[in-house]
Amino acid sequence: MNIFLLISIVSSIFIVVFGIWFVVSNIKKYNKEQKREKENFANENGFESNEDFKEEISLDFKLLKYASKRSLNNVIKKDNILICDYRYSTGKNDIFYTVLQYKLEKDVPDFILIKNNIFYKFLKIFGYKNIEFEHYPKFSNKYLLRGYDDMRIKSFFSDDKLMFFEQLEDFDNIEVKNNLFMTYKYKIEYDMYNDFIEKIKRIIDLLGR
Repeated sequence: MNIFLLISIVSSIFIVVFGIWFVVSNIKKYNKEQKREKENFANENGFESNEDFKEEISLDFKLLKYASKRSLNNVIKKDNILICDYRYSTGKNDIFYTVLQYKLEKDVPDFILIKNNIFYKFLKIFGYKNIEFEHYPKFSNKYLLRGYDDMRIKSFFSDDKLMFFEQLEDFDNIEVKNNLFMTYKYKIEYDMYNDFIEKIKRIIDLLGR
């Protein structure tokens, strides 16, 4: 075999192996850093950090139910609040979310509330179902509200709730199922956690009225 060809093959193999090692080692380093940062946040803010808490995260939510190659990590808990890092694969990319779950004390109908966009507006032309409120067109235009019991959901979304969501600027998708509340957004840095939690607490308090 030509010596130069042999050197080329060996070099190519080395580059591939080194590349794999580099990616894996950096992923491990990132995961360790994320775990340390979340543990620091938990200690400073009265949360408990325990990977066993991931068993308490419901997988019935739309975000978690249909994703492939999913993982829940860095779970922390305080009272009825659970927060974790969620990662799933689209086949080409890994998507990272911060997920917050809360056990509601009030009996609330199951629903999904997400921000409306051009895609959903297009689907509505072809009959995609959406619960709308005639006297709150801003809400109905801004959000997509869906659930199994339209009448109960409409009754639940009282005037104060509709006005609150109409005025809310920084909205995160919401799901309620079996009185479990879940919200999620693209990965939040830990120094922004307290602001995120306070905003969600206001929404939870509103849903509990």
